[in-house]
Amino acid sequence: MHIFRTTYNTMPRMTNLIGKGMMYKLAKHSGESWKKDHPSTLLGYSVQKADRAVKQAMSHPEDTTVEHASNSISHAENALLNAEQHNEHMDIVEQNREQLEQVKGQLQEVQESVDD
Repeated sequence: MHIFRTTYNTMPRMTNLIGKGMMYKLAKHSGESWKKDHPSTLLGYSVQKADRAVKQAMSHPEDTTVEHASNSISHAENALLNAEQHNEHMDIVEQNREQLEQVKGQLQEVQESVDD
């Protein structure tokens, strides 16, 4: 219990010492570095996000949801290229590539229904 209190009470002091802006920059930087260090993980997250966006577009086929899904797929495609360049965990990259192709096909069907 004492450890929790010490840790909990330290955070406001850190914020006062280095400022909220610097705390944000530190957190933001650490968020960016894991993406560079683990491109296959970023790819997996990007494909999952694209899959969710396409499912949303399937249940609510409107221009905005289709555009959002398309943007998510584009982001996942960029993550795929990045992961391929790093040439790590290629089995996982290949699985994500297959899932991304499936998601793109689903979005194509939704786009056709919206265009009609």
